[in-house]
Amino acid sequence: MTEILLGGILPLFLLSVGIYFLIYLKAYPLRSPQKFCKALFSKGDDGDVSPMQALLTALAGTLGVGNISGVAAAIALGGAGALFWMWICALFAMIIKYAEIVLALSGKKGSRGGAMYYIKNKFPAMLFALFCLSCGFAMGNMTQVKAAADAMETGFGGSGSIVALLFALLLPPILWKGKSGVFRFAQKAVPFMTVLYCSMAILHLFLCRHALPNAFLSIFRSAFSFRSVSGGFFGSALFLGMRYGACRGMISNEAGCGTAPIAHAASRNHPAAQGCMGVAEVFIDTILLCTLTGLCVLVSPTETVQSGTALVVSAFASQFGNMAGYLLAPAMTIFAFATTVCWFYYSAECLYFITGKSNFEKPLAILFSVLCPIALLFSERSLLFTADLLICFMALINLPTLCKHRRRILQETLAYFAKK
Repeated sequence: MTEILLGGILPLFLLSVGIYFLIYLKAYPLRSPQKFCKALFSKGDDGDVSPMQALLTALAGTLGVGNISGVAAAIALGGAGALFWMWICALFAMIIKYAEIVLALSGKKGSRGGAMYYIKNKFPAMLFALFCLSCGFAMGNMTQVKAAADAMETGFGGSGSIVALLFALLLPPILWKGKSGVFRFAQKAVPFMTVLYCSMAILHLFLCRHALPNAFLSIFRSAFSFRSVSGGFFGSALFLGMRYGACRGMISNEAGCGTAPIAHAASRNHPAAQGCMGVAEVFIDTILLCTLTGLCVLVSPTETVQSGTALVVSAFASQFGNMAGYLLAPAMTIFAFATTVCWFYYSAECLYFITGKSNFEKPLAILFSVLCPIALLFSERSLLFTADLLICFMALINLPTLCKHRRRILQETLAYFAKK
């Protein structure tokens, strides 16, 4: 049942909604590159959070270990074709991310917004907030700590408990500052960690450039090939590629699950202009970083390993030798830490929506710190599986709501893009 939900229903639902909105919104904002670029540099109205800060914070939440260990795990489990299905999902994820941000900003309350606010029915809104809060613990916290700890153990041969302790000590000073601390941290950390990882990946691909043609060939062959005709659809490479590619793409860029609008809603910008920031967010996350990671794995002679983190380290070690761990461990730790900081903000906003009170932020910050060492007790696969399910449940609540409020999204879109 779980495989049907994650490998069949979810990808088809995501693609269907993406295709629908692409047509319904008349291909805006993708068909207006001039206004799209203008929106990316818009400053919005004066406020505590600028549009760019909101984008960087949302990126902090998406540019986590899903871009590194998650992508490698998806390829290991679903084959090279998983990367192709990430690309397909990313194309339609851009328009879905745009739609949910537009809806969040057009219906936010003060500086607060997100799916739980534009879902008008109280029960599904509460259910969404609970799922999002739980996902903050599972994916936003424990998965990140576990992956960073694995990178430390694989790269340095040290104990992952050092990373867990580091997270537990460094999180409270940032999280106790609330929204201001989260957004200021994201503004500084995200550009640095993105340039650091991209530079390392591009250098690796340059050194392995002779293997790139075969890597792309394997992506397209695996995306549409059947591993076993007798095994039927559910035993095919096509199914596995869709299942792991679509889920890893969604868990990476979070389009359709209603979380990123929580960060974007903090800015005072035109809904459609901020929606364009969401399109850029998906591009940077999936088209850029996930593709770089996937190609680095595919062009490298890697060993059979247990985790996605170890697979990436093995891939980079084929060119950088023992230096691979020393390069990747800091990069993954920064990615993971930034994601944890961002997901604290998402969790705090959901907790506020559930309780109606904002005095639970510091206890929540302490809980986030306490969970760091507990994460080491779980396997990476079990944590990623839990995150897959929670994001799936959130998407199944959020996507129908987007369709329900499609007219408001269209009105805001035409008001911005259709005017001369």
